[in-house]
Amino acid sequence: MGASRPFRGVFIVKIIGILICSLLALASFDAAQAAPASIKRQQCQNFFDGQYKGARRPKAFALSADGMRCGAAWGHLSKQVSQKEALRYCTSEAKKHGGGKCKVIDIQ
Repeated sequence: MGASRPFRGVFIVKIIGILICSLLALASFDAAQAAPASIKRQQCQNFFDGQYKGARRPKAFALSADGMRCGAAWGHLSKQVSQKEALRYCTSEAKKHGGGKCKVIDIQ
């Protein structure tokens, strides 16, 4: 029985470590990740909720200032490339149809 006490102590330390890591991850959650609520066009919302969410990482989703135009990219070699491509797609749509400057609202 005496050998089980140190085991419990290690287990508790690991649990505390996991909780601390979880809290740090929540603290690093920024407003950009919550921004999909600003999507105003149903087609962009459907794209975000469907194809984009299921896409492999790295991936990025960009949205125009008015929330009506969007662009996404995934499966590139880095987050930076995915971000650049998502902005390019969104900007192209915003130039054709209006909507203002695009910004990346989700990067994974």
